[in-house]
Amino acid sequence: MKKSIIIILLYLLTNNLFAQINLVPNGDFEIYSSLPQYAAQCNLAVGWNDVNGHYYPFGGNPYGSPDYLNVFGSSFLISGLGAITPFSGNGQMGLITYYLADTTFREYISTKLAKTMKSGQSYTISFYLSNG
Repeated sequence: MKKSIIIILLYLLTNNLFAQINLVPNGDFEIYSSLPQYAAQCNLAVGWNDVNGHYYPFGGNPYGSPDYLNVFGSSFLISGLGAITPFSGNGQMGLITYYLADTTFREYISTKLAKTMKSGQSYTISFYLSNG
């Protein structure tokens, strides 16, 4: 009986040591302050922002305008380019990483990590991508 308890405790201890911690808060964009009505409203997804600090109605060249899309909100992107469904949930971000007509145009989003990353530590990142 003692051996069984010790084995269970060791399993629980080691299982907790290797638990994955998600450093990206609101990585699925499900928490929002209000639903998007226009493009360039990435700041409506709680914790996310445009690194240039330009939001609706002041997005666009040369600043970019990352777009928060939610199936319950509206945006000209959904009606103008066709519907893009989130991989899971209701929220997603839309951004341009390269634009042939203006090769200097870029859009970036950022968020503050939940914990500070440590030098020498390995991290894994994963996300889903769709060609809208």
